[in-house]
Amino acid sequence: MPDSSSGKPAPLRDYQALIYGKDVSGRGAGAESGPLTAEQEESRFDFFRVKFSPWLTPDRKAALLDLGCGQGHFLKYLDRQGYANLTGVDISPEQCRLAKAAVPSAALLEMNLFEFLADKTNGFDCISALDVIEHLEKTSVVGFLRAVHRALKPGGRLILQTPNAASPWGMAVRYGDFTHECCFTPNSLTQLLTLVGFTGIALQPSGPIPRSLKGLIRVWLWKFFSLYYRLYNLVETGSGGGGLYSRVFLCLARKPPAD
Repeated sequence: MPDSSSGKPAPLRDYQALIYGKDVSGRGAGAESGPLTAEQEESRFDFFRVKFSPWLTPDRKAALLDLGCGQGHFLKYLDRQGYANLTGVDISPEQCRLAKAAVPSAALLEMNLFEFLADKTNGFDCISALDVIEHLEKTSVVGFLRAVHRALKPGGRLILQTPNAASPWGMAVRYGDFTHECCFTPNSLTQLLTLVGFTGIALQPSGPIPRSLKGLIRVWLWKFFSLYYRLYNLVETGSGGGGLYSRVFLCLARKPPAD
């Protein structure tokens, strides 16, 4: 985490160092604690395909960076899709070890995200940060987004995934991990991205995907309940709200192309 006054990374707090040091083996019962099963992996890859593939550059030689790459699930998906220039960064030694095993061809760095981004300028076509910004202190978020903006090439893309404070269950996710420091609504995240220079911002809920008949039923039920919450907002406030009610939401933002 950076020191907002100096712009330099600050030492991890004691609980952050403890948890990130055992980010896999220290998780509680029921939490993801190692490589996914083949079925779990295919389910996650299908989610990436439906939600993120339309946002990715079609250029398989593009430089792609995954910040907070964890065990390398998204990197492995990108590798499977034929992207050859992959870099992953994570502060957890255990996560980096698993990511390297999952995607041997990717460049994996175990380091603080701010330290990695400090000297990067116009270097990446796409940067992803899935379940990352909620781990930053509020005073660090703008600095992080500025560093990402600087590290992207003109016309480059940023893909984010983060808990949704506008969801009826958003706080359960926000406080479900002790290292979560802040939470965003679609409106507040859009505001920050715009302030630091991003354009072309697109948002979508996470929600179920139609992988099977069961999945298709879940999709239609989700549409129904989303309509219910929209009507609830309309009755209470006179506005339907933003329309994103999933526990987690997804965001695409673009760095403007060079003139």
